[in-house]
Amino acid sequence: MPRQLRPATAVRLVADESEASLAIIERHARGEAVRPSEWGALFASAGYRALAARDSAFGAPRNDSSFARFLMGDSLAARAPALAERVRAMSRLDVTAAARQALSYAPQQARIAATIFPVIKPQPNSFVFGPDTAPQLFLFVNTDETPAHFFNRLTHELHHVALNTACPEDPAPNLPQPVHALVRNLGGFGEGLAMLAAAGSPDVDANAESDAATRARWDADVKDYPRQFAQIEAMVRGVVSGQIMTRDSVRALAQTFYGAQGPWYVVGWKMAAAIEKELGRPALIAAMCDPRQLMATYNRAVMHANAALPTWDERLLAALGGG
Repeated sequence: MPRQLRPATAVRLVADESEASLAIIERHARGEAVRPSEWGALFASAGYRALAARDSAFGAPRNDSSFARFLMGDSLAARAPALAERVRAMSRLDVTAAARQALSYAPQQARIAATIFPVIKPQPNSFVFGPDTAPQLFLFVNTDETPAHFFNRLTHELHHVALNTACPEDPAPNLPQPVHALVRNLGGFGEGLAMLAAAGSPDVDANAESDAATRARWDADVKDYPRQFAQIEAMVRGVVSGQIMTRDSVRALAQTFYGAQGPWYVVGWKMAAAIEKELGRPALIAAMCDPRQLMATYNRAVMHANAALPTWDERLLAALGGG
């Protein structure tokens, strides 16, 4: 009997927490008492139970009473129609299409098996929890977000999932510290790779579906690319020269390059877009699992294009074992 291959995508969207929360919000907005069965449906929902499990894993058990008070707040009641429209739009989203788009920018062996929970909750953040092989994506229900932007955001997160299944956790385990920590943290370029995957093409604005303020900030940051490139190269040079001497120092500096869409996003996207345009998507995918290879392939792309773009110092790449 031939061996059964695992499907490339096994993605499901579970909206029971957001739907149960919305039912409570809408009833409160109408001035009606919430039924015990509606509270029961919320606290028994798979999304709420998954949130509670995640909170407990971080040592912060979820307080049902506090969450109930949040849902009964007047600010949510005032936004009930907008929340209803967003919850329904998220529930109709083709998550398999998002997963397939993410996989189109991932190595052939990548797989995506994930549960997606649209959630109404006090903190306006989204995050991934659980093992790389079957993570849970908690996506905040944002009433200011269009369905197209939600699809973009979901594809971005699913690209991270795909690379986590295809790439080794540590691309350079035998390097000495702090160079080893540096190479691990250069994985921050993955934010830019995910932006390209979510856009679907280097010819598509990576923030085309974002709000006007986000687009304006992104456009300004892309114009500022040489300076942002220099910030990351300065970190690499500092480690190689011995000026940055500890793993913790590398990690602390690398964290400053995230932000809303900081240098990891801008430089990672710019490198990925240049590689795909000049050398093709297969060349980009082949370099995704090792940031040193990504940097070296980007240098080749810039030389191929004869473009006026900064390139990585080949001596630095050699010191990282990636030249």
